[in-house]
Amino acid sequence: MNRAILGWALGSAVVVLAGPQPSSAQESTTTQLEEVIVTAQRRAQSLEDVPISVAVMGGDYIDRYAINSLGEVSSKMPNVNIAQNPGADFVNIRGVGSGNNLGFEQSVATFVDGNYRSRSRASRFAFFDVERIEILRGPQTTFFGNNAIAGALNITTRRPDSSKGINVSGLYSPSDGEYSANVGATFPLTDTLSIRAAAQLSGMDGYIDNNLLDEDGPDLDSKMGRISAVWKPNEILEFFGRVDVGKSRDKGVYDSDLVDCPPSSPPFALAGACARHLAAGGEAGFDYETVTGPSHFDMDLVDTVLHTTINLQNHSIKLLTGYSDIEWENNNNVMPTLNASQVGTVSGLPTRSHEDMRFFSQEIRLESTSKGRFDYMLGAYYSDTDLDDVAQTGFYFNDWIRILSPVAPVFTTLQPGDPIGNYTTNSQDDETLSGFGALTVHITDLTRMNLGLRYSKVKKEVSRNHQIGRSLSNERESDFTPATPAEQAVLNRTFGYTAGDFPDPKRSDDKWLPSISFEHDLTEDVMGYVSYSKGFKAGGYTIGTSADSFDPETVDAYEMGVKSTFFDRRVRFNIAAFYSEYTDLQETTFSVGASGIPVSITGNAAESTSKGVELESAFQVSEELQLTLDVALLSSEYDKHPRGVCPLFLQATTPQCVADLSGKDRAYSPDYSGNFGIAYTRPITDTLELRVNSDLFFTAEYFTQANADPLSQQDSFAKWDLRLAVGSADRRWELAVIGKNLTDEETFQFWSPLPSSLGAGQVNPERPRSVALQFTMNFLNQ
Repeated sequence: MNRAILGWALGSAVVVLAGPQPSSAQESTTTQLEEVIVTAQRRAQSLEDVPISVAVMGGDYIDRYAINSLGEVSSKMPNVNIAQNPGADFVNIRGVGSGNNLGFEQSVATFVDGNYRSRSRASRFAFFDVERIEILRGPQTTFFGNNAIAGALNITTRRPDSSKGINVSGLYSPSDGEYSANVGATFPLTDTLSIRAAAQLSGMDGYIDNNLLDEDGPDLDSKMGRISAVWKPNEILEFFGRVDVGKSRDKGVYDSDLVDCPPSSPPFALAGACARHLAAGGEAGFDYETVTGPSHFDMDLVDTVLHTTINLQNHSIKLLTGYSDIEWENNNNVMPTLNASQVGTVSGLPTRSHEDMRFFSQEIRLESTSKGRFDYMLGAYYSDTDLDDVAQTGFYFNDWIRILSPVAPVFTTLQPGDPIGNYTTNSQDDETLSGFGALTVHITDLTRMNLGLRYSKVKKEVSRNHQIGRSLSNERESDFTPATPAEQAVLNRTFGYTAGDFPDPKRSDDKWLPSISFEHDLTEDVMGYVSYSKGFKAGGYTIGTSADSFDPETVDAYEMGVKSTFFDRRVRFNIAAFYSEYTDLQETTFSVGASGIPVSITGNAAESTSKGVELESAFQVSEELQLTLDVALLSSEYDKHPRGVCPLFLQATTPQCVADLSGKDRAYSPDYSGNFGIAYTRPITDTLELRVNSDLFFTAEYFTQANADPLSQQDSFAKWDLRLAVGSADRRWELAVIGKNLTDEETFQFWSPLPSSLGAGQVNPERPRSVALQFTMNFLNQ
């Protein structure tokens, strides 16, 4: 990390140019820290009473910093890394997550009001009118399902209550054209029925100059609407329902910077697309400039949830019904180079994916409500997912028929100069059936034992069709004409692709998942715990150009920690140590085939261990000043991975090599990360306040590919965010200036090799320094 930057930011914090840590649900206005309520165990509890490592980001904090994406969450939270990329979004906790394949279930599961969002991209609509976000670290299988093997994002939206109110906010950043407009209103219609309506318009002009298209990217445009209602007709029944409708129409979303062109060191040599790019007068480097062809990401989402609670004398019955319909289309140009196409088309390696997913789930739980020696919960869960995916790729950066005809004289319908591409369809149906239970035994007034058990059975059935032929563009099926079987066989061998359906299109995986923890109240304000849990993620099938399958992934996770408050709740100090052993990891990384095209390699990657320590602390110095510090130390390495994909420098000298990655770091696993902040509020007059908030987030370096390739390494950095606001003391209105990444760190979310040019690569840059103006108003009628 740059010491000058860190020293400057810390020095600024000393003079109170800093801000609150997300673990504070809202700012305190007394000399005590606010109690943070979470639902990490599917019931409302104080953060200090939950034997789990949990980080909380309150809705006020999200609104204050105008956080609109999962990626921004990871720039606030240690041991959390979230990256968007063309294949799928990566969500990693403690150095563990799912790789770049649409067939993977997410190792870090996302739940919105308890409803599972199985596709990582759907989480892009999750940051809207939110009450809080809980980040649960480690396996969460008893209460949240069989796939949450690395952790869970538990998102709770704002619910209507008995108070009438309207909130309005607007934001604009002249530095990159970011904008957002939000409105929400709660209306109690009767003493038993209240509704809330909310809407958001948001977007951005972009911060990357696309010199080929003469426009900036990413050019974002999203719309979101929500209706929710709470109806409590009597003391027995209570209903909560919510309907979300979202739409995004984003352009230039994968504008990428070309790096290491020409390659920086032997054994790499200038070749392929990189050589053509430089010969055409192009430049390369991490400079927020690109010549990437057109790209877009369109998504439509409908998400509904219904909670039904039946309160009995000593029990409650809770039913959760969820339904989602998500459709998206993604067009990406994988070669950000000039003179990329060799067959007269626009781009060198354009890709298109279109996915339609429908998801239904039903859960029922019986919970004890009376206070006694035993607290218990029993439940059952069912879900069904239908997934249809279409993928097209154009291989336009070479004239393949001219190259292959002399060595494979089988081409009759395809002629030199023809644009070659593929057309692949995948359909998948998933069924999950689970039974689960939890029991808390109050051994003494100070000691508790928590037992959990879940049995899950996951069935999957798939079908696949893959063809190669003449492809005039990758925009429509009608532009594609399949080649003859003999021609397709040669092209598939050339590109490293698999024809035909899956050898075994049906699979069924099941697992018993036990957990146990002990809690002991050391004092009235100090609780210690130890825990063990078994995690499981079902096997499945790749979605793409190979007919590969992969087996289930499992984990044995151990954790011990202390939750504590001191000095009349002015100091919070929580610490957790963890050790998790993963077996048969499901991973994807890139290899470069003989054709120069990056080939996605998907499978199970032997064993790894994730271990470390997490510290969360807060100090309410006075009514005006709060200090916070979160720090995480992490080691996430492969214990046994003798047949890993080689880093590119080995592929350059040893074609088809196999690397022993045992002892190497996993992707997105920095040795340390943390966030330091101060919140300061000072009265200006009797009715006016000054509010200063900021965060300093810092992290060590980490790899962004699952083969420890040094070319994919993101260096250490420190990012400083600052918010200065003036508003009324009663919080009715506020004007603010928000600065993000004021240290102007150049960081990237994802690195991938440049096709046909070993040693050269491309990165998706994260947002540089930005400054925005924000206005909020709240109209309340108590």
